[in-house]
Amino acid sequence: VGRRGWLVRLGLSGLFALIAGLGVSGRWQEWLLYTNRVDFGVDDLHFGRDIGFFVFELPLLTFVVGWLFSTLILTLVITSIWHYINGGIRFQTVGVRVRPQVKAHLSVLLGSVALVKVADYWLARFELTTSTRGVVDGASYTDVNAQLPAINLLILISLLAVVLLLVNIRRRGWVLPTLAVGLWLFVALVMGGIYPAVVQGLRVQPAESEMEAPYIERNILATRQAYGLDRITEVVIEDFDTTITAEDLRANSATVRNIRVLDPLIVQATFDRLQGEREFYRFNDVLDDGRYVVDGETTHVLLGIRELDLNKMRSWESEHVAFTHGYGVAVASVSRVKGSGDPDFIIGDLPVAIHESVEITLDRPQIYVGEGLGGYAVVGASRDEVDYTDQDQGTQAVRYADIGGEGGVQMRSMFRKAAFALRFGQIEPLISNFITDDSRLLYVRDVRDRVEMLAPFLHFDADPYPVLVDGRIVYIVDGYTTTDRYPYSQRADV
Repeated sequence: VGRRGWLVRLGLSGLFALIAGLGVSGRWQEWLLYTNRVDFGVDDLHFGRDIGFFVFELPLLTFVVGWLFSTLILTLVITSIWHYINGGIRFQTVGVRVRPQVKAHLSVLLGSVALVKVADYWLARFELTTSTRGVVDGASYTDVNAQLPAINLLILISLLAVVLLLVNIRRRGWVLPTLAVGLWLFVALVMGGIYPAVVQGLRVQPAESEMEAPYIERNILATRQAYGLDRITEVVIEDFDTTITAEDLRANSATVRNIRVLDPLIVQATFDRLQGEREFYRFNDVLDDGRYVVDGETTHVLLGIRELDLNKMRSWESEHVAFTHGYGVAVASVSRVKGSGDPDFIIGDLPVAIHESVEITLDRPQIYVGEGLGGYAVVGASRDEVDYTDQDQGTQAVRYADIGGEGGVQMRSMFRKAAFALRFGQIEPLISNFITDDSRLLYVRDVRDRVEMLAPFLHFDADPYPVLVDGRIVYIVDGYTTTDRYPYSQRADV
């Protein structure tokens, strides 16, 4: 390597650090879980550890140990190559000659690998509680009576390997390392692989219902706890009368007034016909439910948001500068229709009209985000944004009104314009005269995409729903914390 050896070492170290770091960068969620761990107050049914250990701590510990193992293996390979380049390892006709210092170095590295493998096996014991080997999720008969003893034996073998490798530092030859690795490979193959398969095939499968019965009971108990089914209170209703009288109707007038006569799956086309602005906007395929105060009573309504239809835009200016937002909402009671059979709209039209019986205001009908809304929009440009068109009054346009003060990315520099031009694969953000220093660019406009970027550790419902709050149209997205690491619990796709 010569006098420039330090450059080679520096380059290899940097490359090695980059490779090692890339594996860690995507594991922020495990870190957040670990640093915010709490106890469940319930112990698992085999090891007696709190469920919080399996949900919050085990994922990070498993990753760290696996990362250390991979890193040490890579270090061992690179170190061996480096020693070979520098003459510490020589292949000769009678064998391989290794300098004592190199032999000690490699023995320490191999011992470190074996020690990390001990930790890996130790954690693998707890991973059995979410095994999918049996008829139900969770540790099965084979896991508990074959796989777990095999793992415990592998822990002892790995510890023995650590001792042999450390002793080998002061001994000549490679007999002890060869013995350690050979013994470990043999036990891992026979006890870790073949033995559990034999137990499963010859002992469990011929009498599976009998052998797995205790573990199925554990699964049922843990599943009820995990999903909160153990907290359900059963109420038996007896001696009830199915006859409905006029007095019953009067006593439940609020319910009767909200009996649905409009089907949201059918009436959407009517919303489009009566309230749509066909040139630029559309309603969602399925209308949303809501409850608002009308005439002093809570009333069940159907609500449709007038969202942008980007497929109808024919130019960059139209799609990104002029038509930047949806506009307004159409609301109709589910229990009332007009004499013609059409919905009785209590909010609708362009400009937005609100019936006097409705205790709602809508000061900001513009909608800059939505369901399935893609692309980007430039707001605060040098030309007006279009709210809607009206045949009598011509095009109704508004200047960009500030959306919460910090909405969008301000386009005050050529660097930002160039970055967004590159990001979207369009030259217009860089060269358009409509974009000024006061303009802001809005992107990631789909509601679900926004909340998933904001809180990627939550599982969100597939159907965001709009509500009218404080004179604005906002979306609510239900988010849930989920885990697939509750011991013995049955998993379900959500």
